[in-house]
Amino acid sequence: MNLAFSTKWPKKMGEMAGQPTFFPEKIWMGSPAPCYLEILANHRIDPGLMILQKAKIHSIRSGKRWRPGMMIDFWVNMRTKNQFRFAPRVPVVSVQDIQIIYSDWYPVPGPPDCQDHYERYITVTIDDYHSIVPSDIIQANWGDEITFEQIPRKGTPSGGEEIFKLAVNDGFPDAISFFQWFDSDFEGQIIHWTDLKY
Repeated sequence: MNLAFSTKWPKKMGEMAGQPTFFPEKIWMGSPAPCYLEILANHRIDPGLMILQKAKIHSIRSGKRWRPGMMIDFWVNMRTKNQFRFAPRVPVVSVQDIQIIYSDWYPVPGPPDCQDHYERYITVTIDDYHSIVPSDIIQANWGDEITFEQIPRKGTPSGGEEIFKLAVNDGFPDAISFFQWFDSDFEGQIIHWTDLKY
């Protein structure tokens, strides 16, 4: 089955909008095939650009249509005249259900010289039993503008490290950008093409 990948970050990604995602290159980095440097050279990609990138070793998709053993076809520019398969076909090793739930907004009083702001928490549940509650990652609303901030909270359980691993393994530079992409309630699957499971 087909998996299509973006090559540029969409508008909702803020400062990253329009910049390369490097999703295909990150998938090559995590590929079991030893052809990574050869692929970079053939596609005229400067290996120096990839020094700070981490391998993308799974993809999160809505729905429940993927099963272990199905073959993955990796595409960019899907359904256009410029579409191409950028990696060899590989089997799905495993899938995990994932759910992202945003709490309601609630007001938090600000200092006397600032207006109040609003926060909400995000809960990520994997396979109905592995819940991650990233209490150090919140959204704050100042006036009409919604911004993402990472604010560590003392004395609260944090899934921040788990979320960071999930985000990076899915091709994002950090957890903040992961939640900019998944910016509302979501239900789907983590499609693994390696042995990793959460």
